[in-house]
Formats: sequence, structure tokens, C-alpha cells
Amino acid sequence: MGSFAWAACDGELSSTTSNTSCDSGDSATINSDVTLNRNDDHTINTADNVTITNYGDILSNYNEAVNSDDDNVTINNKSTGFIRTKKSRAIWLDGVGDK
Repeated sequence: MGSFAWAACDGELSSTTSNTSCDSGDSATINSDVTLNRNDDHTINTADNVTITNYGDILSNYNEAVNSDDDNVTINNKSTGFIRTKKSRAIWLDGVGDK
């Protein structure tokens, strides 16, 4: 089993290649000079009641740059914001509406 690090998801985020995990109530901003670039699934995982404001880049070389199992997630992708995956589902809201 490989090791990995989890980056915090509240306030202004810094560039990282690690998974970013948002707790309930977090509010994160990705500035235009920041890149979150993960070489795996799920660049950002969110809990309930999370707001992400993206001016930068949220990237995944696999699936689901933004991944959430919760209903109440807000993603504000601004004009300079870019969310991309190389395989599928840039934003995955699994189970939304099933509750």
C-alpha cells in the first residue's frame, strides 16, 4: 500500500499534487496562479456544505477532479478557472438526489 498526503481544504489553497479533502462547512478558494494536479482519481473530495471557488486549475490525470457524495456542494468556476480530467467526469456528484 502506497503512502499519500491529504491537503486541507479551507481558505486559500496552495498548489499541490496530493488529494485535497474538504470537511463539512469548508470554503476553499483556488487562486489563478494555483494548480491542483493529481496523478490519480479525486483531486478534491468534498463533504456536505462545502463551497469551492476556482480561479485556477483543478486537474486529474484519471477520473473525477472534484468528487462528492453529498447534496450540498457549491462549485463556483470563475472565468479563469479550469477543471479537467484526462479520462472522465471532471465533476462527479455521486448519489446526489438519491437521498
